Amino acid sequence: KKVMQKLSFKRKLGLSAFIPSTRRYEIEKYIGEIREWSWSDSRIQPYIPEWIGEVYEADFNVYEKEFYNELTKYAYEFTGKERALLMMAVRWYVRDGILALRESINKPTYLAELLKPFRNNIFSAKIRPAHKLSSLLRIIRDHEGFRKAIVFIDRVVVAEYVAEKLKHMGTVVLCGKTRLREDVKNVLRKARSEKTKIIVSTSAGEEGIDLPEADLLVVWSNVASTLRFIQRHGRILRALAKEEARKKLKFVTYIITPDTPDVDSFVDSIEMARKAGVDIPIDPEVVEVLWKRTTRSKIAAILEGRPSPLEWIVEATGMPKNIVLKNLRKLLEHGDAVYIYTHLGKVYALSEEIELLYQEFPEYLTPSNNVEVKVKPIMPNGTVGRGISGSYERTYARLSKLLRKYGILKGMQVSSIVKLKSGVLKLINLKYFFPINSEDKLKLVLDNAFSETIANIKP
Repeated sequence: KKVMQKLSFKRKLGLSAFIPSTRRYEIEKYIGEIREWSWSDSRIQPYIPEWIGEVYEADFNVYEKEFYNELTKYAYEFTGKERALLMMAVRWYVRDGILALRESINKPTYLAELLKPFRNNIFSAKIRPAHKLSSLLRIIRDHEGFRKAIVFIDRVVVAEYVAEKLKHMGTVVLCGKTRLREDVKNVLRKARSEKTKIIVSTSAGEEGIDLPEADLLVVWSNVASTLRFIQRHGRILRALAKEEARKKLKFVTYIITPDTPDVDSFVDSIEMARKAGVDIPIDPEVVEVLWKRTTRSKIAAILEGRPSPLEWIVEATGMPKNIVLKNLRKLLEHGDAVYIYTHLGKVYALSEEIELLYQEFPEYLTPSNNVEVKVKPIMPNGTVGRGISGSYERTYARLSKLLRKYGILKGMQVSSIVKLKSGVLKLINLKYFFPINSEDKLKLVLDNAFSETIANIKP
């Protein structure tokens, strides 16, 4: 960016496997129009090998599960920085293994101080150093005959441990310390050798290192970053010629720890990759089963048959408010939930149970002529549309026309002016940030915004 700001060029070209939405404006400003080719593009598709995605579960044993529950409960007792650090430790544990915490607790850090009460658990012989290792060995057995495999493990200490366990197969480790040019060259030479069957890599191998001859990718450490998720796949999902692309089927396997945030990261990665145009060929039924084991599915289960405000959900789940809010936002984004404004604040409900809101909060869903409303629809591309105001019937008719035209509105910004009994006018700003893709949802929003009792809502 700095180069493009300082210098001028007759021709400008930038190449990237993936462009985050937050960078699009700058790229178009300093380089030019963005042209995109999806994996299914007829010009690109012949060079992408056929591949299958598979999911392997790495269950905790009884002691590992008990420690996970204790550590999570302990993290919930804190707020701010302390909770953030402890939740990071929880993610390391479920994603990489207890070795990650054994390394962390021996460093002079604040996290090590917070983990002191669990030192005996962390070094317990009842907890395996890397609980995903048995699943990795199963993958290797199941894919007997593979030419070369890449295993992505984020923590160096875990990567080195796994490489040591697999050294009899011909294994090299590619990690941060091989960033020096000569080291990278040397490691890649070994990696491409016919004697090497397995490359264990940390994030150092996600960018700029191509091993198209590899036909098995194992994602040990699941990440919720779309960029990293796509870059990892790019290490093996390419070919130098059309003929080579069809020679042999490739496999991408993902190891997840069930009923932990590891599942959340995996499911989020799949969904975000698909939004970015990368279709992951995993059986939809498998993804559906996994979704039911995410944190947000547990919140959805609590909402089932019982519309609730945030405080009730927090109490029912025992989760911190920020975690509940994060997962509620995901439910809303996916169109699985809606909310209305009441004296209890926002009350959430499942999208298929909108009728329950009318049963329990009829006074907040009865339109009134004493209310003036101005609505700004959020269009499918994310821009805010022109304001629409007038009577309930007129507003509903115009928004219904927009909905039929586009099929979906991303949300609405509403200003309601309520005339109180004292004659005073009260202005209330409301924001409905969930996709409105049906007449039922459109009616719900307008019924709530036009209700007289909206004046009683919590600020």
